[in-house]
Amino acid sequence: MLKAKLIKRLNVTPQMHVLDLGCGRGAALSRLTNTVTSTGSVTAIDRDQDSLGLIHTNFKESLGTNILRTKQVDLGEKAKNWDYYFEFM
Repeated sequence: MLKAKLIKRLNVTPQMHVLDLGCGRGAALSRLTNTVTSTGSVTAIDRDQDSLGLIHTNFKESLGTNILRTKQVDLGEKAKNWDYYFEFM
């Protein structure tokens, strides 16, 4: 419920390209992928491969499209200057 309120409050809309940093097991991904629709995208990043494995199991359908991508990254310094790629981070 909290994720749904947050997504609504942040005004995530279709066609947006959203970055979910520290996505964990993907608690917000279903709502995010449904909100951005097929004209937007969600990039889910986490450092834990097991969490990303659960996302691959639970979101096979979305992963087969350009809507959802996952990436294993231990962010540290790598996240600098990413704000120009995404409308919402």
